[in-house]
Amino acid sequence: MKWRCDIMTFTLPKKQRSMLDDMIKAFEANGTYNPNCYGVNTLSTGNPQNEGKRNLMIGEDVNRYVTIGEQYGNYININILDASDTTKTHRYAYALEWKEDHKGNVFARYIVTYAKIPTTIIGKGIPSNPIDTYNEMTNDDAFITDFNILKDYYFNHQTKLTAVTAVSIYNLCKMGVEYGAFRRPDSTEKWEKVMADIDSLIEIAKNEADRNYFQRARDLLMKMKKK
Repeated sequence: MKWRCDIMTFTLPKKQRSMLDDMIKAFEANGTYNPNCYGVNTLSTGNPQNEGKRNLMIGEDVNRYVTIGEQYGNYININILDASDTTKTHRYAYALEWKEDHKGNVFARYIVTYAKIPTTIIGKGIPSNPIDTYNEMTNDDAFITDFNILKDYYFNHQTKLTAVTAVSIYNLCKMGVEYGAFRRPDSTEKWEKVMADIDSLIEIAKNEADRNYFQRARDLLMKMKKK
């Protein structure tokens, strides 16, 4: 699957309000117990607004998305990694939006999108130009800078959003292998420092899914120094 976008709108009369509650509980349960869930976002103002809106990406184009939070005053959104994707780079985003009128009737929208997870999440993106990407991935100091930003974010934050950081570290190492990071003979010391950091991340991983990404990243780092 490359992309998916399902949108369903529905209305519930006041006497069927409990059906919405059941859906919300299902979202909350997945957000808490699903090991592949890495992000939970909510809005509960009762009024449509722009401040709380979020864009749910579709496919691999960052300019293609569904916006939640604009027309409904409440939403819950969970992001779940695609367990069948061997590259561990894609996710499903589920969202439930709703609002009520003065009679207690509920107007709701249910959304599912499928997309590639952005490479990084904290303002340090991998260059989109192939030449710039090559230059950055073959510059050991630039690679380490990108790695340290992600590593520090993971160490210093406790939210489920850190699971995306684990995926980002894996993707960074994957690109490092592809473009030849740490290939120079004098890069061994820097490479060993990154290996030590990966081992630390494996040790303190917040869950088994994150630990799996860090282990995969370590395997890729090992490939970088193979002759």
